[in-house]
Amino acid sequence: MEGRSTGTKLGLQLFTHRGLSPKESIMNAKSIVKRTAPHLAWIVVCAGILVFSGASDTNKDSLPLTRNSFAKVAEKTLPAVVSLSIRQGFTEEETTKAGPQGLPDLPEEFKDFKDFWEFFRFNRPYIPEEWLEQDDDGRLWLPMAGGSGVIIRSDGYIVSNRHVVLPAIDNEKLDIEVKLQDGRQFSRDKKNLQIVAVDDLRDLAVLKIDASGLPALKWGDSDAMAIGDWVLAVGNPLDLEGTASEGIISQKHRKINKALMEDLLQITAMINPGNSGGALVNLDGELVGINMAIASNTGRWQGVGFAIPSNVAQWVTDSIIKHGKLLQGYMGVGMSPETNTRMSKQTAKYYKLPEPKGVLIDEAKEGGPAAKGGLQKGDVIVELKVGKETFPIENNQDLLEAVASQPVDTKAQVTYYRDGQKRTTTVTLVERPSFEQLKEEMKSPEERKGGVSELGLTLQEITEPIAGVRIMKIAEKSAAAKAEPIRLQPGDVITEVDDVPVKTPDDVRRILKEKGVEGQHRIKFTRQNREAVTYVAP
Repeated sequence: MEGRSTGTKLGLQLFTHRGLSPKESIMNAKSIVKRTAPHLAWIVVCAGILVFSGASDTNKDSLPLTRNSFAKVAEKTLPAVVSLSIRQGFTEEETTKAGPQGLPDLPEEFKDFKDFWEFFRFNRPYIPEEWLEQDDDGRLWLPMAGGSGVIIRSDGYIVSNRHVVLPAIDNEKLDIEVKLQDGRQFSRDKKNLQIVAVDDLRDLAVLKIDASGLPALKWGDSDAMAIGDWVLAVGNPLDLEGTASEGIISQKHRKINKALMEDLLQITAMINPGNSGGALVNLDGELVGINMAIASNTGRWQGVGFAIPSNVAQWVTDSIIKHGKLLQGYMGVGMSPETNTRMSKQTAKYYKLPEPKGVLIDEAKEGGPAAKGGLQKGDVIVELKVGKETFPIENNQDLLEAVASQPVDTKAQVTYYRDGQKRTTTVTLVERPSFEQLKEEMKSPEERKGGVSELGLTLQEITEPIAGVRIMKIAEKSAAAKAEPIRLQPGDVITEVDDVPVKTPDDVRRILKEKGVEGQHRIKFTRQNREAVTYVAP
């Protein structure tokens, strides 16, 4: 189970894929929701959601509805929707030995929910027999999580959500099983199933099973769907396989902060945990979305669901199937956290911008497209142009989406500001590195130290692998005490002053002496492992 605080006014509680075993009740699930995140706002990602969206044509003869029935659409769709589960294998000895079994080998983000895992068997002194499933070879399996998937090609290609398969992506100890509507089962353990690739940005995954002649859904045009169009959701909510529910497109172009790139369809079709990765179809039975999440403050359906548009999912899956991985553009820039959302007035003033919009470059990676195009740290990108299409850039999300939506080798014209002057350059996009490579690039290259400084700050040298100098004290009524838009605090670690990295208090003094203590100074710092930027004006 994974989640992310959305900061919405609705107080939403959101969960990822279904973490219930087939035998657990809804009441048990509700009790765990209350224990794990009683005060948090989360997005519920419902593994295995399947939804069908209706076409906007209101001509009665064109609608496959009979006496207000969706039977024809459901009949066409159900065979192409699969059940997907993550499970862990055990020997009989392992299920009965005394002592706690501990948490399974899951990604770190899953281990934050210790109460949840404890309730669902993982910290129990033994595994009750009724929780286990036995395969034809006599091996015992413990279901851990589940969702849905959609067959998109008759030769065995299936699309689902990344979060559905996330626990097992890099963990060979965990098995993935796909069950078809006709009862056939495929698994990584049996070596007739594989994860082809995942899209870390859009929460999509493509799997391949060794089968042919399968019923597959035809892609529909999600752009053609209008607010109010009928849809049908089919999936495996609460482990109830092949469940269909109707609804409408209630809004388009939603962002819920679950994935890095989102342009979601909002739907009213009833979906619950277990639905993620399922299909959203229109009245012609065409796949117009891959269901992804629900918004709820109870952990269960409250009338708001979300699906990844088919036009996005089709582009991603076509690339993965053709190349074995997703090929998408990459510029090679590190974006400042201060332009994650709207740029502050202080940032715009410091960089001499006409308005508080754009992406501040924290780093132009050596040898990357941006560096080769002449971009450098401190530049502010405000526009990207590819051919006849122009992308206004107001924040980091805008730049990420504009670049990642382009194929490799695309030439993009970049408009940016440097020292208050508007400039342009051309960069040639390269292939985006893997998620693991990007995480490695973000690590600090060396251990750094600390010291004491000006502006009313007392600094201490540090020896941990943190880049900068730690604030020990802030003098009352000093310039540092009036920093904006974020107040500095003792314990913060300053990593840069006026875009220059600092290692010691002497570095800070030298920078202030060279640029003058008077005037506005940009302070980049770390607080509780999160980077932030503020400004000090004596």
